[in-house]
This record gives sequence, structure tokens and C-alpha cells, in this order.
Amino acid sequence: MKIQPIIRQSLLVTVSFCLALSLRAQGVFQATLNIPFESGGGGLVLGKFWCQVEGNELKFITQVDASTFTSSLNPVLFVPGSSVAFSLGEALPGFTGSQTDPDWNPFLPPQPPVPTGYDSDGNPYYVTPGPIIPIGDYYSGQFELPPGFLDELLAGEGAVQLNSSIGGNINVVAVPEPSTLAAAAIAGCCGWLLTIRQRRFNSRPR
Repeated sequence: MKIQPIIRQSLLVTVSFCLALSLRAQGVFQATLNIPFESGGGGLVLGKFWCQVEGNELKFITQVDASTFTSSLNPVLFVPGSSVAFSLGEALPGFTGSQTDPDWNPFLPPQPPVPTGYDSDGNPYYVTPGPIIPIGDYYSGQFELPPGFLDELLAGEGAVQLNSSIGGNINVVAVPEPSTLAAAAIAGCCGWLLTIRQRRFNSRPR
């Protein structure tokens, strides 16, 4: 069994993905859109808002569930002392998001495939999941931000409001360091290699 090539390949894929995440995550944000409960804490989740800022230009994608609360949308982006009203544009049906995680931020690289299992020789195999189709519509577009707006977003001081009922706080996308995920990849590789060796040992004639 070729252990070194398998580990090397797994680490290369993991580290490359982590580096891509680190580069792409600069200026990537997201918010959960909900109607807060009057009693405080939690709320009725009605969608997601994802965006990426490059220079002073903000590109966004938002998914909104079909609801009587979303019949009239007049979005505004807020930071302390400033706000920007913008247009969602035309509603588009059928946004599927990630094949494996509908909450995956579409401004990040696609998630790497995760092996469903391994054969007796240690080769990974995969099962392709069916599409995940959220109920509702999605919108996408872009608009210019005033100077200094990005600094407030990076400080975690932003919020988005689609109408008087629906909104959410904007969070900076957090990405694990490449070294952290690389260590996890090593642990995973070692784990399944030990499992394969144990299976081979148990299958030997006694």
C-alpha cells in the first residue's frame, strides 16, 4: 500500500483549499436574515445575505424564503453613522447554493469533496449528493460603498435590513488557518490508514 503518496495528495488538496479560503475570505461577509421574536433571543429565519467587498464595490447574493413578510423589500446596509440603500434587482428562482451545505457562502471557493469511504486498497470513493433547493427566491447585484464603510464592516459593526421586519447583523467570514486544517487532514489520513491495516491483519489466514 502506497501510504506516502496518499497522505501527500490529501495534504496538498487540504492546504491548497485552505490557502484559497484565506485569500478569498478577505472582505467576505454574511448575515442570517430573520424576524426577531418579541420575547428576545432567536427569531424566525427567512434567508441569508452574502457579500464580498473589493475596493469600494460590494457584490451581494441574498436568498429569501417565500413569505408574506418578504412581499415588500427595500434593503438598506447600515454601519454606525452611515447607511446605504440599494436595489435587490429582479428575483431569480432556483438558487441551489452548495451541493452539500445550503448555508455555504457562495463567495468562497466550493467545498472540497469528502470521501464517503475507502476501499480495501485505501483509495477514496465518493457519492455525489443530490441538489439542495431552498424554497424562495434569490437576488444578486452590486453597488458602491461610501469611504470608510468597509472598515466598519470588518470591525463587525454592520447590519442589513430588507424591510421593517427582516434583517440581520453582518459577520465577517471566519476561515480556519491552513495549519489547523492540515493537522486535521493528517489525523484523518492516519486514522483510516490504521483502519485499513487492521482490516488486512484480521483478514489474513490463521
